[in-house]
Parts: sequence; C-alpha cells; structure tokens
Amino acid sequence: MCAHVEKKSLIFISIFLIYMLFFHFTSSIVASSSDSYGPKKQKISNTVQSEKRIANPGVYWYQLDNGNFRADHTSGPTLSENLNANSCSKPYPAERDIPNEVDFSRWPAEQWPEFQSQRISQRMVENIRIKSVDYQTSNKQLFYTGVGTTVIREGSTIVKIITKTGGSHQVTEWNDYENGGRTNQGCLKQVVAYHTPMDIIWEGDLVEEKEIDVTPDSVMTIGQTKQMKAEVSTRHYGETDFNGGIDVSRREAEIKWFSSDETIASIELKTGMLTAESPGTVTVRAIWNNGTYLISDTATITVTSEPGLVVNLPNACKANTTPLQAEAVLTKPDRSVHKLTAHPKLTWQSSNPTIATIGADGKITTKGIVGSTTIKAHFLDSAQQLDEQGTQVLEVKDCTDNGEGGNDGDPGATLRTLAL
Repeated sequence: MCAHVEKKSLIFISIFLIYMLFFHFTSSIVASSSDSYGPKKQKISNTVQSEKRIANPGVYWYQLDNGNFRADHTSGPTLSENLNANSCSKPYPAERDIPNEVDFSRWPAEQWPEFQSQRISQRMVENIRIKSVDYQTSNKQLFYTGVGTTVIREGSTIVKIITKTGGSHQVTEWNDYENGGRTNQGCLKQVVAYHTPMDIIWEGDLVEEKEIDVTPDSVMTIGQTKQMKAEVSTRHYGETDFNGGIDVSRREAEIKWFSSDETIASIELKTGMLTAESPGTVTVRAIWNNGTYLISDTATITVTSEPGLVVNLPNACKANTTPLQAEAVLTKPDRSVHKLTAHPKLTWQSSNPTIATIGADGKITTKGIVGSTTIKAHFLDSAQQLDEQGTQVLEVKDCTDNGEGGNDGDPGATLRTLAL
C-alpha cells in the first residue's frame, strides 16, 4: 500500500514539474516574440567626457586681533598662529589641513571633444555630472598640497576636498581685511589667500531618440491596394522636439512589413504594398531595424465589400521609362469583385497630363518630372445599371533622393478584360 501511494506521489510531482517547465518555456517564447517587435520609440545614450579644465577654489585666512589666523570652512573654523608675527608686512599662517565641501558648478565644462566626427556643444549634453576632481601636484603649483582623495557627493556637484596650506606653501595674494581694523600690535589686518587649482573633468549623456509612425489607418474595399507608409523621426542631441519624419517604407534592407491576417489583407514584406483580400479587420505592423535602432508601429485596416470602384496605382518615379499599369477594382451589388485594366465600359483620365498620361488600357506614362496627378476611372454600364467612379492620386517622386530605389517597370503587364 505504501509503495503504491509513493508511486502515485512521484507521478504527481513529475507531472507538476513538467507543467511548470512548459509554462516557463511558453512564457519565455511570448515575451521574446513581443520584444522582437521593438517599441514605438527608442533612446540611444552615449556617455561623453569633457576636456579637462582647471577649477580654482581657495583657502582664505583672516587675521585676528592677536595677529593669528582663522580659516572658515564647512567643518568649522580652523585656527593657526602667525609665522611672521614680528612684522606687519606679509603675515602668513602655519601649515594646517583644511577639510571643505565645495560646489564645483562654478567651473562648468568649457569644451567637449567630437563624438563620431560630430562637434558637441554644451546644450547637446544631458545629465551633466562631475566625472573626476584631482588635486594638482607640486610641479604644477606651489600654493597647496592635496590630502587623500577627493570625494564627489552622489548626484551633486559638491566635492569634499582636504588641502594643506600655510607654512612653506606659497601665498597667492595678500589683501587688506576690509573693515577688519588692526591687530593688537597696530598692524593692518590681512586676508591671506591660497588658491587651490584642481583638474576637473565632467561627463554627460548624448541622447538620441527615434520614433516610427505607420499610416494610414484605413477602410478599404476588396481588391484595393494601398502603399503603407512608415516614417522615422529623430530627436537629436539636446533637442526637445522630433524633426520631420523620413519615409523608410521601401528601404528593403531595414524595413519589414507584416499583416496580422493575410487572408483579410496581405502585404508585401519589403515594400509595404497592402492588398485588401476579404472583409474583416487586421493590424499592419512595420518593424524598422537599421542595426542600431529596433522600433515598430502599427496601423488598423478594415476591409469591406461595399459596391463601388476603386483605383489601384503603382509607385512612380520620375526616372521611369516603362509604362506603369493602373488597375480598377469593381465591386458589384452582388458583392462579386472584378479587377480591370481595360474594358469597353471603362474609361481612364489624368487630371494633369504634364505629369503623367493614361491610355484606354490603363497604361500610365510619366513625363520625367516630379509632381502629382489624379487618375480617374469611370465604369458605366446602363444595361446593368452600373455607374461607378473612383480616383487615386499618382505621386511621381525623385526616388534617387529618398532611398526608395527605382521602379522595376510594369507590375501588372497582363491585360485583363474580364466578362461582366
């Protein structure tokens, strides 16, 4: 009996462990597939260091009535005797350590080195903070000796320093102690200054951010095609706003397009040309990866089967020499769909022949200049009581300037004359 119970327990434990392993494995897959899309926005931050500059705090000794000295600092006053007490000329204190906390924001970065061949200004750097503060050694100056190491207060420009001044150290300057009066010996009181130059290096972040927008959200009719658009905007170093977007829709090496349901709307992986296939709603996603950034965005597409006529046009570049094929898609009241290029009941028209003309067969000839024209299709069949019109704007672009590449010619050379 005990052996039977023990065996059942082992089986239960084994099943539980397998379940937990499977759950963890599938959860990891979901997280991984979600992460592979990338966010809509992404920041890239690079830390840069300023050129070294000299900060110049100091220790100031004030002469007292008895002729000795007092130095004020964050840890309370330090007293020192006068080593030249027998003279009213050039008094100076005995050597003492002065611990102090100094705000080094008075000595901001003066110059930043180039980053990736780009000149960097102060306004371009974010989250500027102190990288290091180092005492200068005696071969650079004779005014003080640094004690120990400096300590930068976290998240602050306050630095704890300890400097040894007085004694054999060289005085930077003597000044009359304004309104200090005279010592008991009748000498005009002095302020004895020791400058304590230190080397300071700042660091900060160069933050660039990119954002992708996929457009348009659309309602389409079965058979209709639409060029989806993906634009990447950049917020450059030090800027608060994004610049105007750059169209990356057809940068084949960087962009990938996906439809959540290809049976409703299919999309060309590298170009973003969308085709409505059947009624329903899908999400179209573009993923842009240039090797540094990985970002994505979506648009919502609804496909209907409403009666009407829609015009589908190819992408057009001004350098095109081969005629391009336009297509008219007719959806009849019985929801049947007919894709047409030429038909006795179908006529074509271009609103701006200086940009492009169109023949009765739906062949478009561009004129080698950048611009736009509205292509109109009209299907008129009195016998079937059909009178449908559709328009689409043809944009002729200088494709050599936008990274989209040229057009390979007529994408639909087969003439369709379907019986209606």
